[in-house]
Amino acid sequence: MVKPIKKKGARYYPADWLFSAAASPAALKDIQSRQSFVSDKKLKLKKTSGGYVTLGGRQVFFIADRLSVQPGTEEWKFIGRLGTHLQSSFDRLDAAGKKALEHLDAVVFAGSDNPAFRSYADVKPNCYVYDVAEFRYSDGNLVTLAFAASNIVHDANHILMFDQGREHTGLAAERECWGLQIANAAALGLAEFEVDYLKGLIDVPPPHVLARMEQHPHA
Repeated sequence: MVKPIKKKGARYYPADWLFSAAASPAALKDIQSRQSFVSDKKLKLKKTSGGYVTLGGRQVFFIADRLSVQPGTEEWKFIGRLGTHLQSSFDRLDAAGKKALEHLDAVVFAGSDNPAFRSYADVKPNCYVYDVAEFRYSDGNLVTLAFAASNIVHDANHILMFDQGREHTGLAAERECWGLQIANAAALGLAEFEVDYLKGLIDVPPPHVLARMEQHPHA
């Protein structure tokens, strides 16, 4: 039996095990409230499963909202593979990428019926809320693990900027974070089309991207 670790009174299992077919029924039934990881209480985290990844010797928690992500789904298994990819990529990241992840405590994977809901950096509790709908392209196919991992690095950098007292929102901040994804393209395994996409965002951000910056994630 895989032994969990404890944080804030809740149990967390290795993410690559919990979010896979190997997880035991007991672990899958270990559903707890992890509301303290997010500041906006519009996102209810009363029924969650908890995993962790080890990055540079410290644990970053992967928390799945069980109301929107269920065991056995593609999204559930993707979270496990994403944890494995991020762990295996960490040592190859540049100093800036590693420093950003040092300021990340948790990634919450959730969804919502609210069309305004989106991924965002919840900077005060050092958490990245990842909208599981963004695991997929518009054609329904899953994004690459490399791109999903680069999004975690991107939003960890928003948290770092906040912790440093720098402006962490707005176009300049986004450009810095997109640049960090590009700088770590080889380390994370980004494809050329993904790098080109990020470069395009830096050069000429599309109107919908600019609008998204001003949109509250729970509006």
